[in-house]
Amino acid sequence: ISTGEHNFGVIAQEMLVNYPELVSQGDDGYYKVAQINTWKLVKGIQELDAKTSAVYSGSGLEEGEVVGFGSEAGSVVKADKDDRIIGIIGSISEIGQARVYFSGRVPVKVTEENGAIVPGDRLTVSKTKAGYAMKMTESGQSIGIALESSGGKDKVLMFVNLTYFIPDASILAQNE
Repeated sequence: ISTGEHNFGVIAQEMLVNYPELVSQGDDGYYKVAQINTWKLVKGIQELDAKTSAVYSGSGLEEGEVVGFGSEAGSVVKADKDDRIIGIIGSISEIGQARVYFSGRVPVKVTEENGAIVPGDRLTVSKTKAGYAMKMTESGQSIGIALESSGGKDKVLMFVNLTYFIPDASILAQNE
């Protein structure tokens, strides 16, 4: 979507699901989103956000932390290697509610205990720092894929993709 001065990106396929009247297919075969009013755009973003995240209670949590289910219903805790990981905290409200993302792009706290992180590396929960992610070097629970290098930074942008991952044999051989 372009206003002349600014360009805003939306995924036409996502808009096609909720607002088919706003999407057309061009002569080149690509879907295109028609000019829309701001209210419909905001509503579409809110609906997509609701599908990829949920709000939980928790204490002592910070944005970018890897979290798992807490002992109380509807609560989350900083994840460690023994927790059932559910996602990454994207934001925390003024009343302490944490918005946890199950998929999509979100910054995550990282440690370089398994080496520097580069784009494309699978990430898993840190073995030494609760709530942090690290480069994945062995089979196990993957929390997602790094989209940028760590380079000594405390957070990197990642694509959340909770799955079990078995690294390529060449990666495993490098770590022996």
